[in-house]
Amino acid sequence: MDMLKALVDIDANNSVVEYLQHETIDILFQGIETKALKMKYKNNLPDVLIGKRNIIIVYYIVEKVRERYVTCVLGQYTEDVNTKYLTLFFNDVFKIKE
Repeated sequence: MDMLKALVDIDANNSVVEYLQHETIDILFQGIETKALKMKYKNNLPDVLIGKRNIIIVYYIVEKVRERYVTCVLGQYTEDVNTKYLTLFFNDVFKIKE
């Protein structure tokens, strides 16, 4: 959890985004069951620059794939902080287990 604390500390000093929450979720990454850190942020830029999608959901994934450790950081913008849907691109990389 030192990584999580570091991420939250970095975000606390940034006025562009505001840390909202995080959770650990079960996913299927490249066919392997694992966990991802899902962090949610609110973007404080004006709507004229970013439109209505001011929530950023970032997924941090680390897993051994084909005998090598892979780190993957993916982010998506959304209007709904509680969305459980992934973009089509993300579905090619990982799936959230229900």
